[in-house]
Amino acid sequence: MIPPLLLESSSLSLARPNPASAGHRRFVRIAGVPLYLGIDFLLFLLLLFPVFQQTYREKLRFLVSDPTLLSLASLLLLALLLVLHEWAHILTARHYGNQATAIHLNYFGAVASLEREAASPQEEFLVTFAGPLLNIILALVCTFVHSWAGAMLRGGGSLLQVQGSGLLYEVSSLGGTINWGLTIFNLLPFFPLDGGRLLRSAFWALTGKKRIATHLAFGFTALGVLLFGFFAVHAYGRGHDSAGNRWAAFAVLLAVIVGGHLRREWRGPAEGQPR
Repeated sequence: MIPPLLLESSSLSLARPNPASAGHRRFVRIAGVPLYLGIDFLLFLLLLFPVFQQTYREKLRFLVSDPTLLSLASLLLLALLLVLHEWAHILTARHYGNQATAIHLNYFGAVASLEREAASPQEEFLVTFAGPLLNIILALVCTFVHSWAGAMLRGGGSLLQVQGSGLLYEVSSLGGTINWGLTIFNLLPFFPLDGGRLLRSAFWALTGKKRIATHLAFGFTALGVLLFGFFAVHAYGRGHDSAGNRWAAFAVLLAVIVGGHLRREWRGPAEGQPR
């Protein structure tokens, strides 16, 4: 299982960041949308690489002698899932005539930049929920494959069949873990996560005022950051518990990320950028 500290997220951005100032370089263009790769994202993958290696050494020691290639493939799978998540947002936004200007891979995961904000609560809800929905579908597919591979593994067979079933069993488990993790983390009701935008769309539908809905969602996010900060202090107090330390680090990371994005969202985009 991936430690909670290592789960990344993805979200929507309505202010187009300056890729150069953020240390981003255009990597490839997909269907007219440039994909920018950040140095911080590469550093994250570098930190994650030994975690995958250790996991595969423990779980696949009878199937794989050297987990290096499998670990690299897992990192590519993680990046691919983040990009697919953003494309679910983009394709739904295009249905409403809203075009994407870029996808950024950074320390926060992946961020799709759109030309404008949603024009209605329904549009914001559907565009935002498209990403987590894709992860839910992929997680269910991985769960099915995992169960099927497990049944094949228990059925025995030749050495090659057992090795293939075992490898598929573990890879599908990893795919399911990543997709469920992305779904749960992204649905936390905090800006700039998808859950925060879903919360705002609900407030928007109830009040009929987008500005009021935004203030309510920001207030809820600020409260959540304070609660996570309290949780971090409490978890860190259990210093003898390694799991507690990991959750403390995760809580601090979430508080810093969400707090920084909350401050940026509250100030609004830079002059000349759409809102």
